Amino acid sequence: MKSYSKTIKKIRTEKGFTQKYIARNLFTQGNYSKFENSIHEDIKLSTFQEIINRLEVSYDEFFFIHNAYKLSSRESIVKAFFAQIYNNIDDLKKLRENCTDYLKLNPDDKFIENISIVLDALQIL
Repeated sequence: MKSYSKTIKKIRTEKGFTQKYIARNLFTQGNYSKFENSIHEDIKLSTFQEIINRLEVSYDEFFFIHNAYKLSSRESIVKAFFAQIYNNIDDLKKLRENCTDYLKLNPDDKFIENISIVLDALQIL
């Protein structure tokens, strides 16, 4: 998986922001450069939040870019679920399979587990 620092660098350069602007009052410019180049990637959440703010992107936009301009598996399931037509049994089954596959890798995701349960119930109706 690509590191967050690489995504930050990508967004920063595409928007034309300098390292100095993003780093101001957070890092020295040298330490910020080390962060962007994955030499030192451990930062506080509050620092990450401020960098995202300075890049003028939302968290959703950041993670969309980070995921190669695609929705994550989880986001795809949620989006498909809320767009679902309840009486299309083939689509319900396919989405249920997607939930099952996702939950094999992420067994603690209760939200997707609940979507899966609802999909089972819709298939019965």
